[in-house]
Amino acid sequence: MLHQLSFIEQAEPPRPPVMLPAALPDDPTAIVVSVSGGLDSVACAIWARQRWPDRPLILWHAHLAEMDWQQTDDQLRDMAEILGNCRLISVQAIYALNGEITPSGANGTTLRELHVVRDGDHWFGPARAEAYSDNTILTLLDFARKARNGQPPTSKLRWCTSYFKARACDVWLRENRDMLGDRPLLLSGERHAESPSRSKLPQAAWRFGTKSWDVLWYRPIIDWPWHQVVQSSVDAGIPIHPGYELQGETIAAMCDPTRDERGRARLSCICCIFSHQQHIATALRNTPAVVGPAVRAIQQYEIETGYSWQQRGMLLPALNVR
Repeated sequence: MLHQLSFIEQAEPPRPPVMLPAALPDDPTAIVVSVSGGLDSVACAIWARQRWPDRPLILWHAHLAEMDWQQTDDQLRDMAEILGNCRLISVQAIYALNGEITPSGANGTTLRELHVVRDGDHWFGPARAEAYSDNTILTLLDFARKARNGQPPTSKLRWCTSYFKARACDVWLRENRDMLGDRPLLLSGERHAESPSRSKLPQAAWRFGTKSWDVLWYRPIIDWPWHQVVQSSVDAGIPIHPGYELQGETIAAMCDPTRDERGRARLSCICCIFSHQQHIATALRNTPAVVGPAVRAIQQYEIETGYSWQQRGMLLPALNVR
C-alpha cells in the first residue's frame, strides 16, 4: 500500500517562537506515541496509558526495512494489545534522488512516499524495490550509497534518524491533521542519561513552531534512569523485545541501578551505528537467520564504499558470517 505525498518537501522559513503551555494538557485531541520496540519507547507508552487510562493511543513506528528486527512488529502488537485501545501504525519512508546537489556535495533527495507497512490489524508489508525506479531509496544503506556519496551516519550527523524517523513522522503528522485535531500530543522516549547530546534536550517543545497548527512534543521519561525504564515494562507485564536477550542482556542486569547504561545493548536498528560490536556478534551467534542478512548487507556496503558503517570500526574484519 503506497501513500503518495501531496507536496514536495521544502525547507520552511524561520518563524517566531510559539509559547509552550504552562502545563501538559489533560485533554489533547490525539495522543501519538513514537515507538521502536526499544524499552525507552515502551516506557513512554506505559506512561501515556497510566496518564490517560481510557483514551485511545496511536503507536507510531518508523519501519527501517532491512535494519528492523523481525520480532519488532510482534513486540509492538503485543504491547498494543496489553495497553488496550491502541492503533499501531508502521510507515516506511521512501526517498528519491531529485537531481540536485546539496551544499555539502551530497545528492539531493525528496521524500517521495510514506509506505504503510501496518495500520491496526492490517499488515501490508515493507515496500518492494521492484515497484520503484532505480533512483528510489528504500533502505539506510542505499541512502548512504546513492545520496551521501557512501558516507554513513555519524554522531554529529545522524541522518538515519532525521530522514527515516523524524521527517517521516513530521509528514505523517501534517497529512493527518484533520484526524489529530487542534490539540495533538506527540510523546517520545528520549532521556537525558542516554548521551551527552540528549542531556540538553528539553522536556517539551513545539514540533513545527507554527501558530496556525502545531503538535506539542513531550518527553515524559526524560529524567528516568535506565533501570526504572526497564522495571516499568516488567511491572506492566509487557514482554521485552527479544533483541535485548539475543544481544546478551538479562533482566537482572538491565534492572541493576548501579550499572552504567552506556554499555547496554541498543534496539531499533539491528546494527545501529552506536552498537557495541560484541552485542552484534552475540546476536549473530544466537540468531544468524535474523542478524546475518543485516550484517552481510553492511559488510558488502563496507567493501563497496571503504567506509565503516559503525562508529567503532568496520564489521568486515570483526564478524565472520556466511
